Amino acid sequence: MTADAFIVHLTPRRVRVKIPSKKGDVSFWESVKKQFSDYHGITTIEVNPVTGSALFTHTEDIGMIGKYAQANNLFRFKDLKQDLTNEATTLRQRISKTFEATNNHVKRLTGGNLDVPVTMFLILIGVGIYQISRGNIMIPAWYTAFWYALGMFSNLKPDGD
Repeated sequence: MTADAFIVHLTPRRVRVKIPSKKGDVSFWESVKKQFSDYHGITTIEVNPVTGSALFTHTEDIGMIGKYAQANNLFRFKDLKQDLTNEATTLRQRISKTFEATNNHVKRLTGGNLDVPVTMFLILIGVGIYQISRGNIMIPAWYTAFWYALGMFSNLKPDGD
């Protein structure tokens, strides 16, 4: 029976695969390393029987690596499409959700009068005015704050857009 594998980390040239059912199985991991050492799309492979994982450095499409592994009765990706989708979008989604939640919170606190970009614009204008009032006219701090404020202001979308 072919073991189920899961992608736990993926970049364009590296993939870390975990196979929980093969944790501690030294002979299995030696055979994975041996099989993939001759595969043309794999640059390097590091196996760790203790953690039940393998790190592949590759030039091949991840789907082809999965097909090769399955054809050689090593492992099969449980849900490759889902693994690829989750890995590719998780960080982006988390950042977007965090920003959206913060933006919604600011809107609730201000009765819809402010959002994060407008708040940051006002803060940066305030920092610039503070720097000028302290006599810091010749150093970058005040005009940097104004520059950032202008950049944020120019990116604001009027309501209804």
